[in-house]
Amino acid sequence: ILQDDNDIHSNAVTVKGKYRKIHEFYDFHASELKGLESSFQKIFSTSEQDFSRFDDLSNQADFDNAKKILEKLDQLFTAILAVLEQLPLLEVSVTNVLPQKLDSVHEKYQEMIKDGFIVSQMKVEEKTSQMKKELAALQSQLKYLDIRGVNEKIQDIQSRITDIFADFEEERKAKEIYISKQNSLVDSSFSVEKRYARMINLLPKYQN
Repeated sequence: ILQDDNDIHSNAVTVKGKYRKIHEFYDFHASELKGLESSFQKIFSTSEQDFSRFDDLSNQADFDNAKKILEKLDQLFTAILAVLEQLPLLEVSVTNVLPQKLDSVHEKYQEMIKDGFIVSQMKVEEKTSQMKKELAALQSQLKYLDIRGVNEKIQDIQSRITDIFADFEEERKAKEIYISKQNSLVDSSFSVEKRYARMINLLPKYQN
């Protein structure tokens, strides 16, 4: 029994060390992980209850059940630690960075319309609406600390946003080229008219 007691408490030190590392990381990155606060608080609350239950069982020398609790906690903390470093950047990208970029797309879209550009064919509102739905799904996924495929989806959305801005710029340049050609045509027509007027003015001299 004494050996079991020593072994299980030695393992408990290791598991509690993992828990402490997770808690410290969360506290340090609380602002970036604001959207996941409820998820982490639930983990912390449940873990504290499990540790308390573990202590009770250990004091009762019920090492088998105490060990089961410890193994469950160890698996949980190991899984969390595997994704912990990536969570702040992913969460900020999904909840702040990309939504702000989509707002910028909307503002630019409205500006283009105001400036007289024909942009309906770009289907900007349809595209941004779809991306917002995808971001909402990613937010829900991250609440479970599930990062599978999240970074790839973030990169895909970022690429599509970049493409929309590129389309805006291409449309603006196309209009500038069109206006430039129109101006050149007007200048050319004006020049021809001036030459024609001079020729008409000179005709009486030749007729004399």
